Amino acid sequence: MKASGNFTYIHGTTIPRIIHQTCTRETLRNITIQKNIESFKTLNRNYLHFLWVDDDVRELVELYFPAHYLTIFDQLPKPVMKADIFRYMVLYQFGGVYSDIDTVALQSVDDWLFSRFRSRPNAEDQPKELLALVVGMEADVVDRSDWFKWYARPLQWCQWTIVGSAKHPVLKSVTDSIFIKVGGVFDGLLGDVTGGMVLEITGPGIWTDTFNLYLQSMGVYWWNFIGLEEPFQVKDTLLLPVTSFSPGVGSMGSEGILNPRSFVYHQFNGSWN
Repeated sequence: MKASGNFTYIHGTTIPRIIHQTCTRETLRNITIQKNIESFKTLNRNYLHFLWVDDDVRELVELYFPAHYLTIFDQLPKPVMKADIFRYMVLYQFGGVYSDIDTVALQSVDDWLFSRFRSRPNAEDQPKELLALVVGMEADVVDRSDWFKWYARPLQWCQWTIVGSAKHPVLKSVTDSIFIKVGGVFDGLLGDVTGGMVLEITGPGIWTDTFNLYLQSMGVYWWNFIGLEEPFQVKDTLLLPVTSFSPGVGSMGSEGILNPRSFVYHQFNGSWN
């Protein structure tokens, strides 16, 4: 499948109004999943919506990326690893919004991004640079010595929902890093991949590390955002607090789904496991 059609860009950004989601045809029969998809369509009627199923994902890798990436992709032993890689690749190629199929949209994507202005009511304080990347915080557990039991990093960035411009350097960097790691260090060991290894190889571990390096290149560091409560823009990147993509978790300062900063609700159905 090729993502094509007429689209516009979100005001004040270089991000196209396109939503990407993926699942198997079997999963698509699930009524809850159908309702989840409809939530994104209903709240974002001015967006193109692409549902990538089964071989569509493989075709993306085959059409737009180096040939050896497809060879490595085909050897990945777990569907979740392919789903992880897909989100970075589809956003790098086309831009837009990626959100897991077990997420529910609570507000329109335009409202997610306009939140950066609501948190800075004075015109002189509002960010001027065009947005190209939006990343939400998944976990802020730096105060816990046992954080590693639940998360890959004590301050972890969410990757079940990501918003970005096509060809953004973070998306390229995380994609290239994954294929280098899988094709090198883990060569011959993929059959023994555990859940914890998935977090590091393709999931929030490598995503968080890559994004933190990008923050560092802009002169800020991950620890500057401990306790983040409001949307905050750093150059071309908007950082969202835990509540935005993880509302209702009951910890880490996460508020309920009716909070004005709650944008996506994650059901944790694990449809790709």
